[in-house]
Amino acid sequence: MKQIPLAELPETVQNLINQAQKTGEPLTIIQNGVPFAIISPMKTVNSEQ
Repeated sequence: MKQIPLAELPETVQNLINQAQKTGEPLTIIQNGVPFAIISPMKTVNSEQ
């Protein structure tokens, strides 16, 4: 799978991804009125727990 640094994405997309990360809510991308992709924050394990 290709990986792209967040900084290389347009600012609008960066803001939407940051919002999804803050809220924990997935972001659905729509193309021609049809869901195309979902961006969902990854669950991480805190090593200090």
